Amino acid sequence: MVNIKEVEKYLGYPTGADQKTYVLIESLSKEMQSSIKGKFVYKSFDIEKITSDYVKLSDPTITLKGKSIANHLKDCSSVFIFACTLGAKADQLIQLKSHLSALSGLIADAIASDLVMQYCNQCEELIRETLQLGYSLTSRFSPGYGDFSLEVQSLILAALQAHKRIGLTLNESFLLIPLKSVVAIVGVSDKNFRLQTLNRCGNISCRVCEYSETCQFKKEFTIRK
Repeated sequence: MVNIKEVEKYLGYPTGADQKTYVLIESLSKEMQSSIKGKFVYKSFDIEKITSDYVKLSDPTITLKGKSIANHLKDCSSVFIFACTLGAKADQLIQLKSHLSALSGLIADAIASDLVMQYCNQCEELIRETLQLGYSLTSRFSPGYGDFSLEVQSLILAALQAHKRIGLTLNESFLLIPLKSVVAIVGVSDKNFRLQTLNRCGNISCRVCEYSETCQFKKEFTIRK
């Protein structure tokens, strides 16, 4: 399940790690994959109103504020919001490996990052199976992209009952706990969406985005290019 090539990219080895590091990546991947069980939860919401800078959902408590998310969902009639986590075990393993060596800690963190993306993909595939014929999903969009504030996560987690269902909470700095967790939104539309090969926000490059300096996921975009 762990994508070794993606882990190497996270670690800054776009063309592949050296043999010693590769062996360590493989070993830790097997250990973490056997020890970690990801969980996710998702829910569908109709879109009641879209403007240039916010999207109002059918849940009266949730308004998705920001030009970035409004642009991303501009052709959509509804959304699925999901939360995914690797649980406390992943955080514990990363901390444990960090105590053994800095390199092991970095590798464990990169492996966990890849694993949580794999579980997000699984969740998205389940969502896609529920769609009516002729409808498709946008790419994922998370709080922190562009001007889409992290603060909305508190409303999302409450609507999903994420603490009760998958043990996912939020700290005072709006960071998800456990750390290896993701909250994301996918829009549903009867238009065909071409796969975005660069940034999830839809911009061709971070250089053309007015939120480039503050975007929480600029590093992820850079790695995946």
